[in-house]
Amino acid sequence: MLPIISRRHKIRFYCTIIFLPLFFLTISALMIFAKKTGRSGNSGIVFGVIITGIVIYLTYRYFKNVPVIKINDRQISFNKSVFFLRC
Repeated sequence: MLPIISRRHKIRFYCTIIFLPLFFLTISALMIFAKKTGRSGNSGIVFGVIITGIVIYLTYRYFKNVPVIKINDRQISFNKSVFFLRC
């Protein structure tokens, strides 16, 4: 039996990886470059940098935690965990 290897779905996975971070990075860029008046002049910069850091971290973790599933006639593996099937 040939091994079956899961692949990341082109639309659901990669669109999520590309478009959601772009949306939140656009929001953070608007917060950083928007001109604020009064006491809250630096709060837009602070929140924009925080959102940028969160977006980068969550995108990295999402990409790394999506499992690759491999199935053959003797075992099934999820990333680095291998489980042997009873024969």
